Amino acid sequence: MAKHKGLQSKKFETKSQDTIETNVDSKRILSNVIDWFLGGIISGLPGVVCFAWLTGSGELLTSMYQFESAGFSRYITLIVSLSCLLFGFCYYVIVPWKVWPGQTVGKRLAHLKIIRYDQKSITFGTYFIRQFIILMFVEGAGTATSTYIKILLTTSLRFYVDGYLAAIWNLMTLVSIGLLFWSRRHLAIHDYVCKTTVVSAETMKKLVDRGAY
Repeated sequence: MAKHKGLQSKKFETKSQDTIETNVDSKRILSNVIDWFLGGIISGLPGVVCFAWLTGSGELLTSMYQFESAGFSRYITLIVSLSCLLFGFCYYVIVPWKVWPGQTVGKRLAHLKIIRYDQKSITFGTYFIRQFIILMFVEGAGTATSTYIKILLTTSLRFYVDGYLAAIWNLMTLVSIGLLFWSRRHLAIHDYVCKTTVVSAETMKKLVDRGAY
């Protein structure tokens, strides 16, 4: 079993007995860090551009709540936050679905790929549930884009939910990390739900060569 900087690739067998090495080494961590920062930057672009355009000033946007503080309607905050969430959706769902199948930018740079361990093709619905619903709405802390969910709820309800969601998301993310590194199959919550795993390019090549994918 190959080791990489003190961590390992974990193996399990599919129903057809094809051994898949789930990647849980430092490349997986690196890819998540890249996606967290890059996904956050991309999803934040609508907010930065709209704030600069509407205010006509060089003031730095550090919180979506600044729109209302600057005298704009809360509906502006809602519309801009939805736009930010849409940009995040494109980064986390559309890119691995249509641009680089199975890969976000972070996973492409780290030479990793998302696959289904039951050997079925990954559909838009799978990406939608894995990358958007679970990663952003359930695990939350795993992506900076989830910030806009908190903004949308707080602005809509007029009740500050940020702290509550942050606590829930931090807990769920810790559970997911625990499952990834210490459970028998080494799959995160989003992997268990969607029957997916993350493999290295080398593992993917071996699976393709064996006709498993």
